[in-house]
Amino acid sequence: MKDGCARAPNVQLYDDLELLDGGTEDNGDREYAEPAVSIRATYSEPPSFKPFVEVGYAPRFHFKSTDRNGENRNSHGLNARAGVVIDRGPIWSGEAALVYSARDYEDSALKTANVLGVDAT
Repeated sequence: MKDGCARAPNVQLYDDLELLDGGTEDNGDREYAEPAVSIRATYSEPPSFKPFVEVGYAPRFHFKSTDRNGENRNSHGLNARAGVVIDRGPIWSGEAALVYSARDYEDSALKTANVLGVDAT
């Protein structure tokens, strides 16, 4: 069994939008910081196909308290992945996983986003 932990701070910054009439639109309400942490456990036997599970938490903090619609987009994100790492030499390597992600917004006007998907590299 192999365990791991990862941290991934992410900051998204947006330029202002230049309008056709010569004006600009401020995109500062879209900017945010998203510190994230995930924990992964991988079963290391057999050596060619290694199953794993991973869970993560990623809160999102916007630099402005409300966006252009008056909504608070700060949120809490959770994700879970279960899959297999393929390690059969230099040509056949990668991983495939079933992924579930959820993001719950602080503003009650915004519904919780739930996504189920597949990820492969």
